Amino acid sequence: MEREIVTVLSGAVSGICAILVFEWRFSRHLKEDYVEPLVDPIRVSVNSMEKSMNRNMERLENSISKMESICEQAIRQQAEMSERIAVLNAKVDAMHRRLDLVDERINEFAHFCNCEHKGDMAPDLLARITRTFPMGERKRGGEK
Repeated sequence: MEREIVTVLSGAVSGICAILVFEWRFSRHLKEDYVEPLVDPIRVSVNSMEKSMNRNMERLENSISKMESICEQAIRQQAEMSERIAVLNAKVDAMHRRLDLVDERINEFAHFCNCEHKGDMAPDLLARITRTFPMGERKRGGEK
């Protein structure tokens, strides 16, 4: 009886081993003949797409770096231009103040001539002085 059990068990183990070997060879056959011919082009395609994507990412990073440097340069130039504009505005304001002083002096002179030297000056000279420089301030861009 023990001998029969050993024989049955050894036959079962041999059968299982034969089935496993058959299955291993069949799966290897399927893999080599059917799966790998399908997978290899896909693998090659994925690898080439990955390389292409990496190249495109490098180009994009380079473009972004160039754009950042251009933006930084534009910001610096804008700051420089703002400083220049501020300096020029200060100069223009100073010139306007000087012209306002000249206008005020001319108006005072015309008023002086009109009041003090009315009788001493020739009438046509007095008329030209008082008409040429009317009383009041000069207008700047809509201001008074």
